[in-house]
Amino acid sequence: MKTDEEIVKGLESCNGRYPCDECPYRKTPKGKDCKTERNIDAIALIQQLQADNAEKDKRIQQLERSLSFASDLADGLKAATVKQEQELYVSEERNRQLEAQNAELLTKVEQLQAERDAALENIRGDCVYCLHLCEDMVAPSCFDCANKGYYRWEWRGVQKEVEHP
Repeated sequence: MKTDEEIVKGLESCNGRYPCDECPYRKTPKGKDCKTERNIDAIALIQQLQADNAEKDKRIQQLERSLSFASDLADGLKAATVKQEQELYVSEERNRQLEAQNAELLTKVEQLQAERDAALENIRGDCVYCLHLCEDMVAPSCFDCANKGYYRWEWRGVQKEVEHP
C-alpha cells in the first residue's frame, strides 16, 4: 500500500490535476490495472481513517463524561462552599451577639460590684454583718471593739438574713 499522500496524488492524477506520468500508480506491475490498485488503496485508507475517527469519537465521549463528572463535582463543591460560607456567617453573627451579651453582662457585674462595695462601706463596723461576730456582742459596733483593742471587722458574706437586735 502506498502512503496517504501517494494515494491522494493518484486520485488527483486520474481527475486531470496531474499528468498520468506523475501518478504514483503508473508503475503498477503488469497484469494489474493502476486504477484498481489505486481504488483498493483508497478504500483501505478510508477504512483506516474511519477507524481512527471512531477511536477519536470514543475518546471524545470519554472526555465528555469526565468533563461532566468534573462539572458535577465542581457544582457540588461550590454548593458545599456556599453552605460553609453561610454557616460561617451565621457563626460569626452569633459570636458578635454573644460578645455583645458578654459586654453587657460584664457591665452589669461591674455595676453590681460597685453597689456591693458601696453597701459594704455603709455596713462596715456593724457587728451583725461581721465575720467574727463577737460572742458576747457587747458592743453595738466594731468601733466600740476597736476602743477595746480588738478591731477586726470583716464582712461575713452573703448569708441568711439576720435580724438586728
